[in-house]
Parts: sequence; structure tokens; C-alpha cells
Amino acid sequence: MTDAQPVRHIITNHQNQPLELHLPSGLVMLPPRGRLAVSVGDLAARQLQVLQADRLIGLHEEADPPAAAEPADEGDAAPPVAQKSRGARKVEA
Repeated sequence: MTDAQPVRHIITNHQNQPLELHLPSGLVMLPPRGRLAVSVGDLAARQLQVLQADRLIGLHEEADPPAAAEPADEGDAAPPVAQKSRGARKVEA
């Protein structure tokens, strides 16, 4: 068993126009300058290899964020702070 963190594979669109990607998992529209997490199986798609070679997209990995801790018991939480609205002002008669 390894201590390595799981990673996500990210595609970044470097163009100012959307990309229509035909991946093994299905058709995806990637918006201009958009990012998309894909599976390892999708990385083998010929279209992604060609687009990366032409520098139209970027492929990189990111570490998955650690699992969120369970929320604290409500008895341990600090009471909410009351905030005044800027629009609410007292008018003296």
C-alpha cells in the first residue's frame, strides 16, 4: 500500500473559443479558457494528444483535496455574530 495521494487529471483549454471533445466517456464542450477533470481512460483519446501537441490544450495533474473533516457539534460552534445593515439607520424625531 502506498501513501501517495490520489490525483485528478485536468484538461485546460488555452483557446478563446470552446472545444468540442469526443472522449471515450462521451461528448464534452469545454468553454474558452475552461478546465475539466477527466478519467485516466479519457487521457488516451487521440484528439487530446493532437490538441496537446498543437498546444491548444494543457494536460496536468492535481492532487485531490483531502476529505473534509466532519462538521463540529453545534454545541461547540461559536454563536453567530449579529451584523448591522448599512441601509438601516435610526432617524431621531
